[in-house]
Amino acid sequence: MLEPPLGGGQWEPMDSQPRARLTPIHARRSEARMARSKRANAQGENHVPYSSRPPACLSALGSRSAGQRVLRVLKWLLIFGLVTAVILAGIGYFAYRNTAYFPVFQCKLMKKLLDQSDRSGAHVDQATTWSFYFEGERFFEGTRSLFTAQGVEKPVLNAYRMLARMGDVRLAADSSHAWPLGRLDDGEAGMPEEIDALATFNGRDCVTVLVWRHADDQYLADTRETAVTLRIEHLPFVGNRVHLRHWRIDVRHSNSHTAWLTQGGPQDPSDAQLHAIKDRQGLELLEPEREEAIRDGSLVLRVPFPLPSVSLIEIRPLS
Repeated sequence: MLEPPLGGGQWEPMDSQPRARLTPIHARRSEARMARSKRANAQGENHVPYSSRPPACLSALGSRSAGQRVLRVLKWLLIFGLVTAVILAGIGYFAYRNTAYFPVFQCKLMKKLLDQSDRSGAHVDQATTWSFYFEGERFFEGTRSLFTAQGVEKPVLNAYRMLARMGDVRLAADSSHAWPLGRLDDGEAGMPEEIDALATFNGRDCVTVLVWRHADDQYLADTRETAVTLRIEHLPFVGNRVHLRHWRIDVRHSNSHTAWLTQGGPQDPSDAQLHAIKDRQGLELLEPEREEAIRDGSLVLRVPFPLPSVSLIEIRPLS
């Protein structure tokens, strides 16, 4: 088997008959330089004999060859990594980063962290997200990012918009279908489906309640809605009516990924398609703003939840 020259030269063309000796081009050029040097010496010119100088192509041969091999290995490792990431994203290993599962999980995780902080004494003061922006990536490849191609906001960004609207004072919130934090040490394979809530007060005029329906399995979804009864007690407002705003993240709301799929999942969307996708990327209201009556400082709501989904309900007194 014939191999190319280590120095990076090129082989001369070889005829099928007769078999000729293959000579690297850089070696042929070295022979030509040697011949010119010999002619110069024969004519008495002030010229350093070629034989006394180490050929540059030979002195650098070892380092160039090793460097090229390292670069070649790194190149193939990079290609392998990129291809693997694309394949895994394509078959769904990282698809959860595009769907409603991920923002709902982020809201659920926030309460678990706060509960763990209260139990362990490790004070949680701030939270962030380990996210990046990948220039030149395709639409919804499943990367760890808040944006996909052409600056389209992913659904997970809306989870942080919900959390940003919550107050500074945490209120007690209990659920009959919550997964208690104490079960972390039970050795279960995963968390079952749960419905839970996180509630806050801004200290002035707004109570916010974050409610979710979530399952640990990223592939588990249920478009059939489960009716959840919310009872908010001891509202610190004067009067018997309040103003409600209700935001939602699920497969049909606040979801640019669903909008992208509805357009056929284009990797080169038209202006109209891109506009339709971006039109659904922000945090959306589930229903029009409305007023509700309260009795003895309590508000009772009945809210439907598909799986996965999360709602942010903002309660303010009527001005």
